[in-house]
Amino acid sequence: MRLVIQAVGRQLAGAICAVAAGWMLQAGWMLRGIDLDQFSRLFRIVLTASLCISVYLVIVVSLLGLTAPIALALRFMRDHVPPVPLLRTKPRPGGE
Repeated sequence: MRLVIQAVGRQLAGAICAVAAGWMLQAGWMLRGIDLDQFSRLFRIVLTASLCISVYLVIVVSLLGLTAPIALALRFMRDHVPPVPLLRTKPRPGGE
């Protein structure tokens, strides 16, 4: 068990802090009288997820200096997600 904690301890700490920050944000808004129920469910999910991702990146990448999880996620995306074609995929006649 000690080896597992050694291997993932810092990433786990960053993830727990990110979840705590998302919860504190929502609790803080409720204490200030901002009712999040007035927003759509999708907006609340995107808002909380973006906050959690930002906090995770600040803690794990900036403070702890761990870039391996980000590199792994980018490699996974590159290998498993098909590329999105741009608006103009074929060259225009006339050399533009």
